[in-house]
Amino acid sequence: MNENNQNFLQQNIGSITLIVFAAVVFWSYNVFFKSLPEDNFSRPVSLIGQDVAQTLERLKEVSLDSSFFATPEFQNLKEFELIIPSQIIGRNNPFAAIK
Repeated sequence: MNENNQNFLQQNIGSITLIVFAAVVFWSYNVFFKSLPEDNFSRPVSLIGQDVAQTLERLKEVSLDSSFFATPEFQNLKEFELIIPSQIIGRNNPFAAIK
């Protein structure tokens, strides 16, 4: 079995080298030369505000079918309320020197 593997490698060394080289070139391109995705910090403020305005306009067009709230499935939902007990309040200024 080991001899078959050596024969395979010897016969296909050019193809294997080409595949490894292509993978290294592809990886190098993606790491070093591909442009980074644009983030909100590099965009002008006016464009960011424009995005917000467009999103707001699309949200105004959303309509909700209120019949969903009358379905038995919705009516059978139970609210699990968690009461948070009151706790001792610390100092007014936690950074002040301790007297």
